[in-house]
Amino acid sequence: MAAGQSPKTCVSSTRLNPTSLSSSFPGLSAGRRLEQRRLSTDMMAKLTLVVSLTTLWLALVRVLSSQWTVYEQYKYGWAVPFLCVYFAWNRRGQARYQNADPSRISSIGLGLLCFVAFLWLPLRILQEANPIWRASSYGLALTACALTLLMIRFSARNPFPLVFPILFFLVAVPWPSAIENGLIDQFTKWNTATSVELLGALGFPVLQHGNVIETARGPVGVDEACSGIRSFQASFMVALALGEIQRLNTWNRVGLIFAGWGLAFVFNGARTTLLTWIAATKGPGAIAGWHDPAGVSILLACFVSLWIVAVCLKRRERVPERAESGETEFPNLSLPGSAESPRRVRGSARWLGVALFAWILVSEGVTEVWFRTQERRGELDNGWSIEKPADDRYRDVEQTQFVLDWLACDEHVSIGWNSDDGHPWRLFYFRWLPAKSLSRRTLIALSRTHRPDHCLPATGKTLVREEPPQVVTASGATFAFRTYRFDDGGTPLFVFHCLAEDGAPGDEVSNLRETTMARLRAGWMGRRGSGQRSLQLAVWGYKELELARNALFKELGPLVRWPGAPLGRRSVPDIAASAAP
Repeated sequence: MAAGQSPKTCVSSTRLNPTSLSSSFPGLSAGRRLEQRRLSTDMMAKLTLVVSLTTLWLALVRVLSSQWTVYEQYKYGWAVPFLCVYFAWNRRGQARYQNADPSRISSIGLGLLCFVAFLWLPLRILQEANPIWRASSYGLALTACALTLLMIRFSARNPFPLVFPILFFLVAVPWPSAIENGLIDQFTKWNTATSVELLGALGFPVLQHGNVIETARGPVGVDEACSGIRSFQASFMVALALGEIQRLNTWNRVGLIFAGWGLAFVFNGARTTLLTWIAATKGPGAIAGWHDPAGVSILLACFVSLWIVAVCLKRRERVPERAESGETEFPNLSLPGSAESPRRVRGSARWLGVALFAWILVSEGVTEVWFRTQERRGELDNGWSIEKPADDRYRDVEQTQFVLDWLACDEHVSIGWNSDDGHPWRLFYFRWLPAKSLSRRTLIALSRTHRPDHCLPATGKTLVREEPPQVVTASGATFAFRTYRFDDGGTPLFVFHCLAEDGAPGDEVSNLRETTMARLRAGWMGRRGSGQRSLQLAVWGYKELELARNALFKELGPLVRWPGAPLGRRSVPDIAASAAP
């Protein structure tokens, strides 16, 4: 260093040249290229993982969205996917990379992944044929959850922290019908009894008749919508969500769920008591103006109370320092074996993501092709309809707007008349045009539950037994009738019910999807019930089934309008009958 030159000047005059360093140290350039290649591989693995899982969950949401639209108590399902994403994003840092043995994963995990992925196709076909079957809905949801956890595991991450955000989606799947119907019946009884006791304690004379509360101004019915099942299910979802948002421990989360159920019962009982009190003081007609505002207010009050309970539980917890800092220990799920870098595992996950993405698209395409092919193969010109004759003895029977809105049919005919021998008849005809959307097919599937053996007992009629089906041909149209014998206050009542799916042979008894085998058969035959007709005829007074059937043959002919015979069949103008196979 020259005299008078400062050390600072000497150091600053020396500059490092990256090119000279790379030429002097070749290993540094190779290491940088290796690092860039590793980052590129990681990015592609993450991208394919996100795209494949997004496609999987979008397909599942599309299937369940129709049920969220149709069922009032499951409209909260629209919020669940967004909550799942939010919870997973908050826990993303806890799903750390881990070492894994690729050979163990390829031999065990790959076989399990392929088996679970294969289940998606048959479950998707069953769901398409039975859009309101809860078992197939749960099957698809559980398959999506399992595939997601396995794909995360293949990306060399610990999937345990993401188990709750993934399984949280199950709260949006409609509950099994047996459980839901049992809860509705029990809640309705408890709710009605509680309202009667409270009003009696307040000095209002009321009586309970089943699910009907008799007041001085008129009766008040406690139906399914007032049973409390909606607030019960919604409070369960909200309790799970608040427990995760507040990061409560396991026992406090369980306590929060029970607190939500208790609050839902209390607030719903208060709502029913309030509406019954309004009916007792102002008349049952005054309930209409208070029904919806009271329901919304009670629901908001329930959720706010549940949030306060969650905050109080959080304050009572003694949170460890690690949990306060946002670090949560989860078990390391790495497989025993080699401790080599998970780079090779992430590379395999990239191709598995591509395969899963392709498989979901193929499954959707195969499902659509399967049903379209079967529908064309069994296509029939079954364009029969029912029209009111010009005879003065036929009169219109009014249908309530509530029933028509619930059925969501495109055409309907409701008429009544007396036969020549004096027996009263009623006819109800409903037509659903072929559906072009999944939500419309779900509505049509739901309308199949509107059947005589389900609805007439609710009006006080007693089902004696179901008779063997009967095939009737009238004016060229073929009908397969299910026959029911009822007792209407001592008067015999016969009801003939025909449900004809578009594309199905007329002499085939309709598949009502009542049993597991019937639902499997609908999927196998490619029947998704996109369009249908429902015809019900009821006659009072005949004591013998044979007399009622003979009268049916005579009365049905003038009502049927048949523009053409089925393809490949000859029109039969006369009325004939045979026992259904």
